[in-house]
Amino acid sequence: DSAYDITGGAGSRDNYPLMERYVPIPTGKTTRAPIKIDSDAGFPGIATAGDGGMGNPYLINRFDIVGTGVNYCIYIGNTTMYFKIADCLLKNATIAGIKLYNAPNGIVVNCDIYNNTQYGIDLEGSGSSKVYHNNFYGNPTHARDVTGGNAWDDGYPSGGNYWADYAGVDYMQGAAQNVPYSDGFGDTPYTNIPTVVGARDLYPMMALAATYDTTLVPSEPEPSRSIPYCVLLYMSQFTTIP
Repeated sequence: DSAYDITGGAGSRDNYPLMERYVPIPTGKTTRAPIKIDSDAGFPGIATAGDGGMGNPYLINRFDIVGTGVNYCIYIGNTTMYFKIADCLLKNATIAGIKLYNAPNGIVVNCDIYNNTQYGIDLEGSGSSKVYHNNFYGNPTHARDVTGGNAWDDGYPSGGNYWADYAGVDYMQGAAQNVPYSDGFGDTPYTNIPTVVGARDLYPMMALAATYDTTLVPSEPEPSRSIPYCVLLYMSQFTTIP
């Protein structure tokens, strides 16, 4: 809420200091055209065999896809194959970054899905899919779940996704989010997912998920954080605070 003054800078200051360490995101991804897979037979030649779950069928991994002028960056439909979409940048599609249609066995993880015209991700007839550890921002509607039955988080303490329009707070922790002290997840679910069955991310992330390759980023110790007085006052009801 206040500027950071720079010593010896004759009034130089950072008016908007970050509250957390900024880490540039090295993409390390392959730029390619949008993907359309519309049957079991569509995976070979596009996806990598293995590590997609349930017998390890297919992996779509580390692509940077710009969807300008097409409906979807990645469309997968009419398949019962198990597959995983991971570590991708998916942006600027006319409809959605990802569309899963009658594709019930998908996992979407560690992707940045942003600036698409209608949806970040659109699931239809694709129950049993799992979407977690992704960043959704710049989409009018980040996710749609037409028929439901999908998981929008990976449970606790793994967590869900980062949603740019999430307006909750993080004062609590634990599987029920009822234990004092923050844990990086919102205390209330993210529910802005149009659906007929109440789709929700139970553990929305309060900060962007680390979708980059952490082996490329030098580690630094996190700064110590003081405990807010209001939390100490709350805790004093239950225990003696030294």
